[in-house]
Amino acid sequence: MRIKKLFIIIFFLSLCNVAYGQNIIKIVKQFVLINNVDEFSGLSIGDRVPVFRTTSSGAVTRVGEIQIVKFIKGKCAAKIVSESRNTTIAVRDYIDLTADSNEAAFSEKSGSAFSSGPGDVGIEKGDTELQFAGFYMKILSDYFKMGTAFIQFSYAKFLTSRFQVGVAPQLTISEGSGMGTQTYFSASAFCNYNLSNASKVIPYVSGQWFQNDFAPEYGDFLDWSYITVGAGVRNFFNEFAALNTSVSYGFPLGSNSEGGMLTITSGLSFIF
Repeated sequence: MRIKKLFIIIFFLSLCNVAYGQNIIKIVKQFVLINNVDEFSGLSIGDRVPVFRTTSSGAVTRVGEIQIVKFIKGKCAAKIVSESRNTTIAVRDYIDLTADSNEAAFSEKSGSAFSSGPGDVGIEKGDTELQFAGFYMKILSDYFKMGTAFIQFSYAKFLTSRFQVGVAPQLTISEGSGMGTQTYFSASAFCNYNLSNASKVIPYVSGQWFQNDFAPEYGDFLDWSYITVGAGVRNFFNEFAALNTSVSYGFPLGSNSEGGMLTITSGLSFIF
């Protein structure tokens, strides 16, 4: 049934008149018809290519991405696979086959050095983020000092392009006054809010519950529990990977706890 509907849509698109350039000349549901693109243009069925728009000021921006599904008498039909968070693909938007690569053309024309992610945004609703990190923290107290190193893996989901929730199990290695060296498992549940979602550099604010030890040898369970607030930044170095660095401060939940917890985290994030 889906295949039949697809061919009906493609047939309808093929009835459109020819325009100039490699422009979108018709949109039906999630499919577009592009002028002057055939099987000899260097594209193949299944290829994904970005879509651009020239604004009234002459600037060129990327508005989305399409996937080629069929060639039709000097034109091609494609499916819209992603769109910019701030706009949608429209008639007279275009693809560019004249440069060595579409991404390079976008960078040169827009004056931007980076295409920040799928659909021309660094982060979109529904994206998954996996992070691998190592960090060091120092518990601050007048009576007790402890340095701790962590190896962390985190999994998170973006409920919107800006709001994210996730969990982060981690291996904790600590050394403190009179404690020697201990190794144990910790974990946190967190939420982040992006201050931007369409840039190479995306800052965010965060909050989390952090359990430093689930079976503490000293003190109660809540003495090792913290509510933390902080901020961080993702610095993308390609479309799907970023250096993710954050700083947070934790407030202890235990009645017998004193001081706070300063945490600096840095690791690689992969968003897909």
